[in-house]
Amino acid sequence: MSPASEPSVTVMQVRPARADEQALIRHMVAKARLDPTNLHWQNFLLAEVDGQVVGCGQIRPYPGLRELGSMVVRSAYRKRGVGAALMRALLAQGTPPLFLECPAYRVSFYERFGFRLAGFGEIPWVLRLKWLLGNTLVRWLSGVPIRAMRWDGDSPFDKVS
Repeated sequence: MSPASEPSVTVMQVRPARADEQALIRHMVAKARLDPTNLHWQNFLLAEVDGQVVGCGQIRPYPGLRELGSMVVRSAYRKRGVGAALMRALLAQGTPPLFLECPAYRVSFYERFGFRLAGFGEIPWVLRLKWLLGNTLVRWLSGVPIRAMRWDGDSPFDKVS
């Protein structure tokens, strides 16, 4: 898409998802080929531009821990601050520590918000199993390694312009 044909971001808001948006969330996550489990609308924030949902993300609760996941921004709206706005809103809800898994090429995006690579021993056992399975499967299918990251509450707002 050429810059002239890319949609501009004029009015953006990040808001909680509604029950009637469950199918949209599932569709966006499936299209992005992300983890299709535990997609409960109650955990999601959505990014809207001019009334159209263009991104989503959630914090999945597990017993004793929380995981950031399902971060999707529609391709036409990437590199326009939509993902950063979602991250700020999600982290504002967050109580550290917060974990995530991402492809190796996304590590730098999350580092901007205070996430750091997590050693295997730092990953809670529930997420270790998920990470091992995901890393094996994704690496086998795409050749891209998956990285585990952790946020300890460092201020993301100091690092993001």
